[in-house]
Amino acid sequence: MDSSKDKVFNEICEIVTNEDFTNDQMDFFTSNCKDFNDEEENKHSYMDTYEKYVKLIDETIDAQLQQKFSKDEISNFYKDFKQDYAHYKELNYDTVDVLNNSIDFDQFKETMLKFKIGVENKEKEGDKKNLGDSNFDEFFNLMKE
Repeated sequence: MDSSKDKVFNEICEIVTNEDFTNDQMDFFTSNCKDFNDEEENKHSYMDTYEKYVKLIDETIDAQLQQKFSKDEISNFYKDFKQDYAHYKELNYDTVDVLNNSIDFDQFKETMLKFKIGVENKEKEGDKKNLGDSNFDEFFNLMKE
């Protein structure tokens, strides 16, 4: 495995576990999850929401990567991500999950539906704490269910 690719991946891990990033992601999921339902046919608005999410993730990750790595290093990482998927998944499953949500609409929709269930459960329990205020570990535990 090319160590420069691992360095890029490790930096992405740092970015996606950063409190500002996790808060932005949680806010996004909280404000958009109620629009999703489990019907087979997808609404046009789902794709609009997905595109906004991809833009949020791409802009955040790319801006920070470009401060530390050359365009070639970043490009090589993305180009070989699929080929090295198992390796990265072993290193940090949660980061791979975030990246997959930005490249796989079906997984993104599944994440939104799971998040919606979590929000609805919190509301049913009468817990006034917004899931968007919880820590990222709680979110990923919900996603693994």
